[in-house]
Amino acid sequence: MRVRLRIINEAKREENSIRGSLFIMLLHMLKCKYQYDYPYKPSWRDSILNSFENLIGEFDKGIGKGSLYNSFYMKKFDLEGIYERAVKRAVVETKLPRSAFPEYCEWSKKELTDEDFIYSFIEEYGYGSNEKD
Repeated sequence: MRVRLRIINEAKREENSIRGSLFIMLLHMLKCKYQYDYPYKPSWRDSILNSFENLIGEFDKGIGKGSLYNSFYMKKFDLEGIYERAVKRAVVETKLPRSAFPEYCEWSKKELTDEDFIYSFIEEYGYGSNEKD
């Protein structure tokens, strides 16, 4: 019984960690893309990369490591629900209207777990107005 309880608790911890990483990653991706003139985007860029690394790290240490494990966990999450929470927070933090952000998440679960996609996003949106030449 204790082993089963420990496994359940570990699974809940992993799920919470994955949800938290997705939330932070989405929040800062929204801020990078839609708050155009913000000069301090490097902090968001770093946060996106850290959240991505945390997300992938949770997948890598799981019992069923690999793409099947990743698919199983990603299917469990309500991306639109996490996205909506991220938008609400972005509205508060940026003071932009809700209408400034897409109604639905513009990024797929597959994209959010794809290293090439994340780095190309950073390259396109992750620089402040005074940075990238």
